[in-house]
Amino acid sequence: MRVATIVARGPAMTRHDEPSKAAKTQRRGTLSSAKMGRISRHGGSAAAVNETGFAQLIRERDEALQQQAATSEVLSIIRRSPADAQPVFDAIVQSAARLCGAIFSILYLYNDNRMRIAATSNFNPEATGRIQEIQQLKRPERSHLAGRAILDRAIVHVHDVLADPEYSRELALAGGWRAVLSVPLLRDGKPVGALSLGKSEPTLFSERQVQLLQTFAEQALIAIENVRLFEAEQQRTRELSDSRRRPPRSCASSQVRPASWNQSSRPYCRTRRGSARRSSAHCTAMMAASSIL
Repeated sequence: MRVATIVARGPAMTRHDEPSKAAKTQRRGTLSSAKMGRISRHGGSAAAVNETGFAQLIRERDEALQQQAATSEVLSIIRRSPADAQPVFDAIVQSAARLCGAIFSILYLYNDNRMRIAATSNFNPEATGRIQEIQQLKRPERSHLAGRAILDRAIVHVHDVLADPEYSRELALAGGWRAVLSVPLLRDGKPVGALSLGKSEPTLFSERQVQLLQTFAEQALIAIENVRLFEAEQQRTRELSDSRRRPPRSCASSQVRPASWNQSSRPYCRTRRGSARRSSAHCTAMMAASSIL
């Protein structure tokens, strides 16, 4: 009986378990598909991330190459124009605005406590007139960032000048810029100018752009120093040429005798001449006496 019961139950249990095994198999298949879907989604995300990172690397490489080409071009202009810094200034403001995505770029020179606009790029007429009015040949002020960079002798970076209480709101509205960056030109720690950029969005310039503007500022200093050395050499050459055309002082002084010297020397000369005549007469008398003897 027990055996029969077991045998009887065995097939029944077997028939009852068959759908369960099929369901388990189906569930395993469903889970495998879900896992594959997740893997596929993760794989797609990773591929998208890799593609974005690769595109960013390509973009950074292209920007670096463009910046290197621009700085090399400025150096070549410096070599070709040692006596004139204006072509260098023009190339710097144009390259700085283009490579930093700025809507304006301006270079100031600072001398005798006065600022002078040396070169500009992308200024509209209204902004140009306003800058000429409040900045040209004026003392540096904190109402614009170039003045602050000169006064503080440091880089000044403001992401929104309209929110800056010291900045000239009229100037910002006239030019249409919000973020401004200014780098001072320092020679031996003393300011000789400033280089500024501005853009319409209230966002900071990138670190790479700040470094690029510093490089351009250093190149502007090289141009300024080259012109100074060239002018100093020209001045020395002119002075040397003038000194060669003038007669030497020793010759001129020997030709002109002071009156005091002539007057004091006359008695002495007469005395020497009188003594010489007396000596000559004495010698003649001695020779005559010797001949008689």
